[in-house]
Amino acid sequence: MMILQKRYECPCCDSKKLKKIFTMPYDHERMVSFLLNYYGERIQIFLKDLKDQMYTLQKCIDCQTIFQEFIPTDEFSNKLYEEIISPNKSLEKKLNFPVTQFNTYFNEMIAFENLLKKKSFDIKVLEFGAGWGFWSRLAQSLNFKVNVSEISATRNKFLKDNNLKLINELDKTNDKFDLIYSDQTFEHLNYPKEIFNSLYKILNQNGFIFLKFPNSFFFKKKINKSYVPSKDAVHPLEHINLFTINSFKSIIKDLNMSVINFDKYYNFNLKKYPRMIINFFKFDKILIKKN
Repeated sequence: MMILQKRYECPCCDSKKLKKIFTMPYDHERMVSFLLNYYGERIQIFLKDLKDQMYTLQKCIDCQTIFQEFIPTDEFSNKLYEEIISPNKSLEKKLNFPVTQFNTYFNEMIAFENLLKKKSFDIKVLEFGAGWGFWSRLAQSLNFKVNVSEISATRNKFLKDNNLKLINELDKTNDKFDLIYSDQTFEHLNYPKEIFNSLYKILNQNGFIFLKFPNSFFFKKKINKSYVPSKDAVHPLEHINLFTINSFKSIIKDLNMSVINFDKYYNFNLKKYPRMIINFFKFDKILIKKN
């Protein structure tokens, strides 16, 4: 089975002006140690196939996106997310979410009402990359009109069992949405620009796309010869894209869209403005409006 495939251009702006900022063979002891510690015995049988492969980070000169040059093929990606990563442990992690996480979700939903100037029952939402659907289930309980999209067969069954409406093929749906929400998904996508374009087509006029992803705060300082692979912003095999604001400005360059400051739509509290400053530096989410 072919494990990895090469990307020759930036996945956000298509530029071929790239700078290699880090490389390490997958059979390096630091890499093998990380893979075994993180994935356990399920990754063992694939180490032989990864032996002659390279973990390489490229930086786009034009939009500053950092991305893994060699990424999982569709076949290996399916193995990775359906078999190597334990579905039971993944679900257990969600079931053990602290209440504060749901409070974050709740505050987001208040902000979406403020943003769209509609009540929840008039807001049609798609959660893209819904996973186990915990955000969508909360949104549905608050009367948002919720649809979900998810690739994983295991998670799709769970979503259906929990009465969430699935959209399997974005390009074939006739549905249109006021809000498209995606949390910790875009960093995993082989082709984020193409997927974003598909989402744009099913977004209503004056609708919003809200994306969340791992933050890159101080990450560049970590990349040196002593860098140890870890579950960070460029987690090997999984977090294959590390975005900047320019990544998304490139993606929407030919679309009638604009970047909006999401934080100002939260209900006022004393933590509001410090949070806006912190988020400016760590850049772990973006809100984009269809004009």
